[in-house]
Amino acid sequence: MAFSIIPTQPGATFRYQQESTYFVGRSEWKTEVSNDVWLRQLPRGGTLRFTATVNLLWAPRANLTGGRGWIFQRANRDLEGSFEITTYYACAFREPCGGQTGVGPDIDFLTSGVGAVFGLKYHPVGSDPTPENNNLHWIQVVSSNRTRLSFVDNGKNFEDPYYDTGVSVAGKDFFSDRPYFFSRSSPVTSNFFTADLYLVEEVASPKASVRQVIVYNGIQWGWRSNQLQR
Repeated sequence: MAFSIIPTQPGATFRYQQESTYFVGRSEWKTEVSNDVWLRQLPRGGTLRFTATVNLLWAPRANLTGGRGWIFQRANRDLEGSFEITTYYACAFREPCGGQTGVGPDIDFLTSGVGAVFGLKYHPVGSDPTPENNNLHWIQVVSSNRTRLSFVDNGKNFEDPYYDTGVSVAGKDFFSDRPYFFSRSSPVTSNFFTADLYLVEEVASPKASVRQVIVYNGIQWGWRSNQLQR
């Protein structure tokens, strides 16, 4: 057995909407979660972008609250289980974007921009790390047209790089997100959001001088909005 994504893509087990169109004046636009770009497996231990970003922002410098550094290591083996994509849908301008994802708490609705809603459930198998026995977290590295550099998406949490400790809509075995651009210009400009998302395990005590993190398998997901050419 090997790590897998379910259901067979494209799709989601709770809600799926690959694209959603909208008009700005007489111009037609589309937000999409195109599977030729997103929702693919990423190499165990991190992509080049993921590894460079977490090491740049966390490994060489001390934790601001405790004075401790970080080490990120590639797992010795692939996960045997799966990531179940529960929700993955594109949100058009003025379309309610949020609600239930099939995992965790609901996400508040937004309607004044464009984006996507994403939900994921981790299903361990065999000797995989489990939420009951292992200190599991999610690390997400993001790039978009709104940021010049990739960054660790952790809700501006200075204590650790984990998405789930800085954002309330994720836990040890589930993840959800709603990246959204809602400035006045967003409906009439092209936008993109790309995330490298990894399941990780912290194996050193938070009180240790260096906090050690094992990086397992990951997936890439995201969305884009563009004007349609007719």
